[in-house]
Amino acid sequence: MTWQRARSPENINERKEAILDAAKEMFQKKEYDQISFNGIAAEAGFTKSNVYRYFSSREEIFLSIYSELITRWSEALLRYYKKLEVGVDYQVFSKGIVNLSSKHKPFLNLSSLLFISLERNSSEEQLREFKKLTVNLFSEHTKELQRIYTKMSSEDVFSFLRMMHATMSSFWASGNPNDALKKIYKEDEFKAIAPNFKRECEQAIFFSIRGILD
Repeated sequence: MTWQRARSPENINERKEAILDAAKEMFQKKEYDQISFNGIAAEAGFTKSNVYRYFSSREEIFLSIYSELITRWSEALLRYYKKLEVGVDYQVFSKGIVNLSSKHKPFLNLSSLLFISLERNSSEEQLREFKKLTVNLFSEHTKELQRIYTKMSSEDVFSFLRMMHATMSSFWASGNPNDALKKIYKEDEFKAIAPNFKRECEQAIFFSIRGILD
């Protein structure tokens, strides 16, 4: 496809969506580190210089994609909260969050890269928009979490959500090792230290919520 230079806001948004769609398509087939800025441009039918008109880096493209993914995850969590009774057992609460989040694999895959790559290589403007989104999403959780656990303050909610997100990001990365590590963890000498995302993440979230409330 040959693109004309975008001039109107509608055309600019159309170009951005084409680039994002190309990156999403590639992300379904390849690992993040196998996707290049040039590859995204080619997939979208752009030259590299044309893509630079809309995004400053590969990471900025994926930060935009991540914004969509974290929004979907947040909306799913809110639906989960609404099903819970006041004072639900911490273990039940933690297990439900991890089970739900496990179904959002693209979100988890990029979460493990958020702080070390996506945010480090995006523009100030893009980062400001992403942080605004994060604050708005976390704010939406306050009412439901305070309904479930009445002792939670707004500050407690934000602390818990930050810890939960960081916990899942870290344990997902360690729980999805490369082929060499998978082979090593099967050896008797290393089985005891083989990571288990669900078990370890549930425990960490459990201790986080208990530490805040008890």
